[in-house]
Amino acid sequence: MKMIDPFTGKTNSSKPIKRKDNWYCKTAYDKKIYVAGGDRELHATNRAQMFDFNTNTWKEIAPMNTPRFRAALTTLLGFLYVTGGRNYSGNILNSTEKYSPITNTWSFVKPMNTYRSAHESVAFNGSIYVIAGEALKSVERYDPQKDTWSYVAPVHSNQYAHFGSAVFRNKIYILSDWGFEVYHPENNTWQKLPQFGVGGGTKLVSMNDRLLAVGGGQVEHWGTASK
Repeated sequence: MKMIDPFTGKTNSSKPIKRKDNWYCKTAYDKKIYVAGGDRELHATNRAQMFDFNTNTWKEIAPMNTPRFRAALTTLLGFLYVTGGRNYSGNILNSTEKYSPITNTWSFVKPMNTYRSAHESVAFNGSIYVIAGEALKSVERYDPQKDTWSYVAPVHSNQYAHFGSAVFRNKIYILSDWGFEVYHPENNTWQKLPQFGVGGGTKLVSMNDRLLAVGGGQVEHWGTASK
């Protein structure tokens, strides 16, 4: 695993992750990186791991209750939440699990209204937003206090899968080779933004008051660069 400073281009190597699977989900919390699930030899796994920057080591943590890949993982109020994905049979899931780093346990919470895979999730204004996914436009918001899911405004395209999302200046941004959009919470609307050339799988990172597009595969759709 390499850590990259996006402003200087300098890299620092850390201990590599010991996984042979792909399509796992990941998030960062409390100076640690968490990864969960994945597709190993055409089978979903419930394995979960944590990387501690203080010790430069990977550690196995409690496995999820449900094996899944192409899920989404994010953090909110001291917990990690994994949503959706696909199971052993390749069926799309709507189940949601909550992980406590303190007790090292996973527990089920209210499932999403919609079955989702290859979607994105972000923590925003005390809630979790799950966005789009394979052949979906819908967006849902999870209220951890009430343990309820409710729909908010949908995105403009049902082609968002394996894309990037980030919270930046109190708005949610999503980016893929199919589009670039921003969510305005004050009026519950998604706004299309000028597209620029990115490849499939591009991720968004909000850092130091900048919104960065990172990685991605072959560019399939090109537009005008956003300034």
